[in-house]
Amino acid sequence: MNAVFEQIFQVGFLAAIIRIATPLALATLGEMSAGMAHEIRNPLAALAGSMQILRKDLQSDESNRHLMDIAIRETSRLDSIITEFLLYARPPALNLKEYDVNVVLADTDGAFMKVKTVLYSA
Repeated sequence: MNAVFEQIFQVGFLAAIIRIATPLALATLGEMSAGMAHEIRNPLAALAGSMQILRKDLQSDESNRHLMDIAIRETSRLDSIITEFLLYARPPALNLKEYDVNVVLADTDGAFMKVKTVLYSA
């Protein structure tokens, strides 16, 4: 019986580690994503601004102006993709609730009693 309890404890311990590690990994991924997005957006904004200034000078040449319009539109599209990625990578808002510790402990104790009953009845 002792080995069974040890196995249950180990499985529970591993599950707890996974529950703790997953949010930490996601938070780290979110931070890295925000940093990457910032590093991409800065040169992208500089490119877009420079192209808009150059576009004003190209008003006489319609084919070059059309190409510059495409480049400006695509920088805007890239910025939108980065924004959407950041919204996806952002950790969800916390949904904090108040709980009665006595109820939580009673539920936990009840779960252990059920496991104990199953183990000793087998």
